Amino acid sequence: MYQILKLKALIFFYFTGIATACLNGTTYSRLVNAMLKKNVEIDRKALAEIAVKDPAAFTQIVKSVIE
Repeated sequence: MYQILKLKALIFFYFTGIATACLNGTTYSRLVNAMLKKNVEIDRKALAEIAVKDPAAFTQIVKSVIE
C-alpha cells in the first residue's frame, strides 16, 4: 500500500511540473528538449520537485533554458 501511495505522489509531482511549465509559456517536452540542447542536467524528478516547492526558481530555470 505504501508503494502505491509513493508512486501516486511521484506522478503528482510530474504532472505539477508539466502544468507549471505550461504556465511559463512552454510545454514540458519543449522544456526538456531545450535542457538537453543546453546540457542542463537536472533530472525530471528534481525538476518537478523544484516546480512544486519553489515556483520562482522553476520560472528562472525555464527562462534561462528557453532563451
